[in-house]
Amino acid sequence: ALVSTQSTGEKLEKGRVNPGEMFRTEQYSAWDGEGLPTHDKEGKPITQSQLKKLKKLQLAQDKLHKAYLQHISDLEIYFVWVLLSSGINAEYGGSPAFRSLPSQNSN
Repeated sequence: ALVSTQSTGEKLEKGRVNPGEMFRTEQYSAWDGEGLPTHDKEGKPITQSQLKKLKKLQLAQDKLHKAYLQHISDLEIYFVWVLLSSGINAEYGGSPAFRSLPSQNSN
């Protein structure tokens, strides 16, 4: 099995980029609905072989981005759990998002 040389943090950092935006650079002048370039910076159409490589890169970025979004969601759930389990909702009234939740001190 191959060992990944990228740390989890590096993968998450790369995953921040939305795959639909990753090619919106000065290197290209036009894009399709999925964000894939259709023309280079001089206005020449992207060749089929170039497009195939770009699609492969975008697919890999999509996987990284989904993992990043899942990580962020997991963190949000964890922090809500920490806040609620620490009693901050009951003690300080909580944020407006949590005010409808019952406090831990209620019987």
